[in-house]
Amino acid sequence: MPQYGEPDYWDKRYSNQKEKTFDWLENWESLKPIIWNLIDKDSKILMLGWGNALLSQDMYDDGYKNIHNIDISSVVIDNMKERNLERPEMTWEVMDVTNMSYQDETFDLSLIHISEPTRPLYISYAVFCLKKVANLRGPKVHGPNVVS
Repeated sequence: MPQYGEPDYWDKRYSNQKEKTFDWLENWESLKPIIWNLIDKDSKILMLGWGNALLSQDMYDDGYKNIHNIDISSVVIDNMKERNLERPEMTWEVMDVTNMSYQDETFDLSLIHISEPTRPLYISYAVFCLKKVANLRGPKVHGPNVVS
């Protein structure tokens, strides 16, 4: 069974995918109507574990400039930083979602893409630093901070 929670698994996977992209669940066109109803374009957005997906880039190009991307893989973060040099307001950081360094309610929205077996654990860690959490299986409202 793949070790989805281990950085080495993802570093190996992404090491030969520098020019490739993969949108795991959804793309911007399918999510746009949902996101427009949740936040304004000046909102602070946290993207958790999206790897080399185009979602952040597409959102940025559509006017959402304040996007912070984190992933457990240093390889994919380096690749995405290089790919997005022309998007200077978007940030990329190697970080484990179970050990985030953000203060409570730092972000207006987070889009989480985490592998199925570990998703509940990661969502519980993420809720503390966010105002809203969007899980792409929804939308269902689970309280004041969580939309899934």
